[in-house]
Order: sequence, then C-alpha cells, then structure tokens
Amino acid sequence: AGSPISASPTTGSPADLGLSKVRLPDGRVELLQRVLLEHRAEIVGPSARSYGSDAGAPLYPLLVKLLDSAEQLGIQCHPDDVLAARHFSAPSGKTEAWLILNTRQIPGCDPPYILLGFKPGVTREDLAWAIEQADPKATAALLHKIPVRPGDMFIIQARVPHAIGPGIFMAEVQQPADITILADRAIGGRTVPEERCHLGIGWEKALDCFAFDGCSLEETRRRWQLQPRLLRTEPSGSEWELIGSSVSKYFCATRLGVTGSFRCPGGAAHTVLVLAGEGTVEAATAGGDSAASPWRKRIKQGDALFFPCQVPDHIYKSADPSQELRVLRCFPV
Repeated sequence: AGSPISASPTTGSPADLGLSKVRLPDGRVELLQRVLLEHRAEIVGPSARSYGSDAGAPLYPLLVKLLDSAEQLGIQCHPDDVLAARHFSAPSGKTEAWLILNTRQIPGCDPPYILLGFKPGVTREDLAWAIEQADPKATAALLHKIPVRPGDMFIIQARVPHAIGPGIFMAEVQQPADITILADRAIGGRTVPEERCHLGIGWEKALDCFAFDGCSLEETRRRWQLQPRLLRTEPSGSEWELIGSSVSKYFCATRLGVTGSFRCPGGAAHTVLVLAGEGTVEAATAGGDSAASPWRKRIKQGDALFFPCQVPDHIYKSADPSQELRVLRCFPV
C-alpha cells in the first residue's frame, strides 16, 4: 500500500454497480470496498473519522463521484447526522460539495443552473402544499435558481434543499451516505412512488429533514458558494484550497495546477481525480532522482486514484509544460 492505486467504477452485477474497482500493485483487480474491509486500519490510518463497527457503517468516510445531468434532477435534501440516526438508524447524514467542471446547453432548456436553498419566508406548509401538487414547477418556485459555469463551487450542507439543472458535469464530494428525501413526485415525465420520496418514514418526519431558514439570493450565494484560496505557488505549479475546514467538518479538497514538477506531502489517505492534462505521479526520492523512484504512474484526464495513508511524499509532473496538469485531491477530515 506504499503507492497509489488506480480506481474505476464497476459496470457488472447490480450488487457491485457503481462501486470502485482498484488495480493493486500485484496486478489484481478488486473492489475497493473489499480491500478496505480487509485492510482498513493500514489504508485509512488514524486520521480518518471513525464510524464505529455497525454493519452499515462506511469503511471510508468520503465519497467522490462524477455527475452529468441531461435534465433537471428532482429537488431533494439529505438529513444531518442527528436526523439520520433518529429517523433511519444510519451512521451519518450527508453534506456534499459541488465542483462544476463543465456545462453545455441542452436544447429546449434554460442555460445551466442549480436550484439551491429556500427563498425568504418559505414554510413547512408551503413545501407540503407544493409536494401535494406533484408539479416540479411548484417546488422549483420555492428555491433560488442560480446560473452556473465551469469553475463554480458550492457547499450543500445537510438539510439544505437543492437540485442539479440540465447540462452540468460536476464532481461531487460528499459524506458516504445515500439518504435522500425527494420533494418532486414527478420529474422528467416520470412519477416517483410516494414511499420512495419520503423513504417510508412519512411526510411529517421527512419534512423535518428540510431546513426552513430561507434567505435572499445574495445571502444564499454568500453562505454556500465557495471561492478558491491560494495555498502555495511555485514556478512549476500551484495548489488552491477549494473546500476548507471553515465550511466542512467532514472533508476538504485542493486543486493542483502543474506545468512542471510539483511535490505533495504523503501520509494521508485521499482520493484523486485528474481534471485536465496528462503526466505522471511518482514517489519522491531523497536526491530528487526520478530514475530511483520506487513507483511511477502515468495519469491523464479522467483518471481516478486512491492514495492509502502509507504513500510517502510524491511528485506530480506535467507531460507538457504548455499544458497544465490539473488534479483534484479530496481528503476525509
């Protein structure tokens, strides 16, 4: 586990669908879930949050995924840790962050947008009425509609209502939970069973999962839209904080922009997505001799890697100084 392992989603049996596969140093391909089950302490290390030993507890306290929307998704929210435990006996709720990677215009739709947070004055009764109408326009009217473009970032705290609009390609960083209360019973011409919307707990409890603290559009942007912060810069690259501890107690993320050689500290388990460019990542050596590096991986746009905590300091190198190698690094807190 002293080197990063390549990851890719499964496409096989329904039981494994969407779970990451990893190629181990010996060439074997395994589900990351299975590897973590057998070697969690060695891979994750003591710094990751512990979810206890419950059968349903996540083995790794972070999930990173890519989403591509061709239509507006249903308005939804996720419970916080307290409500997840109370209503679902679950080990965690779900806070997430969205990093908009690209957008496109879908014919017949508005330019790319998200729906985020209730408008001022929206009440529990207003939402209950809109849900009863089974009309997406009624529920959408309760939320702020925010145009988005590549590079925009948002933190979606648990209980904040939200929906992804059409034509958005994003990276989502989140707590590894999948408890979703749907406020839209009809979306994209499809009807969602009511039981699926409130997950069997009934609307009285399900509405508890929404935060009715609506505010102005300006305040919504101030609360939830993130701005990158420069952490360090060198002639051959830079690192920007995208998600920091001031906005999330569950995860953090940085973005590297590398045009030459850029060193990163090891010792912390994390997930990597290559956002643009191509190059290599290799173990750092005492003398800086690349030929003496015990491992080296070629990486390109679209690749995903998982770094166990035993991975030492490592160096990213761009294949072409004129083409920036851009890397997203996501860490559990």
